[in-house]
Amino acid sequence: MLLEQGGQCAICRTPPPNLDGWRLDIDHDHETNQVRGLLCGHCNLMVGYLEKNILNLMAALEYLEQRGEDVRQCRRGLERDGEMR
Repeated sequence: MLLEQGGQCAICRTPPPNLDGWRLDIDHDHETNQVRGLLCGHCNLMVGYLEKNILNLMAALEYLEQRGEDVRQCRRGLERDGEMR
């Protein structure tokens, strides 16, 4: 899996810096224990906060957009293939 992901986080594509014990976390579904991928600590926490309610992701995008952030690229990713995820 590490090689498939190019040694980097599956979300942000950042390799772990290998400093002070940093590593990629094994992300898994807490109900099925199915491994989904390897994530950096920041992305793993983000997924943990959002996985119970994906609407929180949309609310976060709206929050940032209302405060002047450009979230068009994020929205395009969510709307990929004509369906909202």
